[in-house]
Amino acid sequence: MFAQTKQPQLQLVIVTGLPGTGKSTFAEYAGRLLLCPVFSKDWLEASLWRSGIGREANSGWAAYDLLTTLAENQLRLKQSAILGRKLSWEEAESVGARYEPWQDDRLVLDTIHPLEGNLDALHSYLL
Repeated sequence: MFAQTKQPQLQLVIVTGLPGTGKSTFAEYAGRLLLCPVFSKDWLEASLWRSGIGREANSGWAAYDLLTTLAENQLRLKQSAILGRKLSWEEAESVGARYEPWQDDRLVLDTIHPLEGNLDALHSYLL
């Protein structure tokens, strides 16, 4: 029988943004901070490519499905997870427009600010 220990607050961190904005660095830092796995759409899709499942077989959509499955199972197990994915500029604008009405507790960071400042803000928010 496993001993019951105090559970840390369950976290789902979603890191999105345009290519080259530091998403992976940020996600990996968050993973070390929370001691939880990081799942990246790009990593999953690259694995599919190595297995012979290419873009012609919708590897991108399959990677999103895998990302969702991994996140759902982590949360079902009462474990935190970090998810990473790229956005096109159009997607970023569309998603950004949906953030304003949200009133629940969340942290929104912008990569226009230096990475170190964003990492400090993440650290303060999560711990």
